Amino acid sequence: MNRRFPYISLLKTLAMLMVVLLHSSLYFVNFNPFWPLKANAPDAVVDGMVRVLECMVVPGFFMASGFLLTRSLCVSSKGWLAQAAGRSKRLLLPYFVTGILYLVPVYTLLDLPSFMRPEGAGWTDGYSAFFRGQFADHLWFLMALFWSTLVFLCMAPLLRKRSTVWAAATLSVGLAWLNTTYMSHWCYYNLSQLAQPLLMMALGAVLFHNHVLLERMGRWNLLTGGLVLTVGILCIIHWTDGNPAWHTRNFLCTLGLALLLYGMVGEKPCRLQQTRAGMWFEKNSMLFYLLHSPFPLICFVYIYRNSEWVQSLPGAIYVSIFFPLAVLCTVLLTRSVVKILSKINPPQSGKA
Repeated sequence: MNRRFPYISLLKTLAMLMVVLLHSSLYFVNFNPFWPLKANAPDAVVDGMVRVLECMVVPGFFMASGFLLTRSLCVSSKGWLAQAAGRSKRLLLPYFVTGILYLVPVYTLLDLPSFMRPEGAGWTDGYSAFFRGQFADHLWFLMALFWSTLVFLCMAPLLRKRSTVWAAATLSVGLAWLNTTYMSHWCYYNLSQLAQPLLMMALGAVLFHNHVLLERMGRWNLLTGGLVLTVGILCIIHWTDGNPAWHTRNFLCTLGLALLLYGMVGEKPCRLQQTRAGMWFEKNSMLFYLLHSPFPLICFVYIYRNSEWVQSLPGAIYVSIFFPLAVLCTVLLTRSVVKILSKINPPQSGKA
């Protein structure tokens, strides 16, 4: 049970990186209610790419989280309170520290618009919206994962056994339906956005208990099945907007992506994961995610808005230029923060 699953690690790392691509592209889509800024005109290529990314990126990370949480429950003897306290520390501490020390100050100083934070909002309005759980920007992910994790910890007895994990998955589907039906208008602490994490974490739990079955399928069967499933869903992506088709599409795409990565990576880390950059991203992917925003937004507000030449570029060209720039800025900031944290809390060398 303590074995590593390289394809899950690769999925988490790629998801964190692709989030930056997604956030660099949302200005050029036809419609997104959570993104307040729009380019002069949508771009069909970017809009199609965003639809594909939305099927896989965040759902894939939730699936990986459910996979790893189930593995942890199977090997840990800790009680519910100890598990909940540990998970709360890992999710809520970054949420509040990043929000208080980074998110609100940066958005206020640069006067950046965001969902539930209009342009011109001051320090008091910014912190007030943050502590009410309305303004969270990219940190919504941590809060949604926190609530979903608490739900899964309550289902721990079902998640620990392969024979009962399907019951946990069925409960997750029911809870996702209740969340979509009765909580879709709750705007506090992301309680309206639990359907997707519940469904994808349930998928991760089922995959964990059936990883032996995946091994027996063989590499080429996994690659073929994953490719057919993913491509098939993407071919009908324009006809799957709205619930429950949207959740079903994301569920099947994420399953296809998991099969593809398992078929490609197998039981050992791939070459990309063994490179210096790959190991760095895998180790610092969460911090990278916490710090990546608002670099895509800064590029759009301060470069796109103020340059007629940049505005004349097709959306796909804009993204191909400013996505790498946002990644570079985030990497530099992440490296700086890692150095600061290492000085504050230097690693303890083991005694001989």
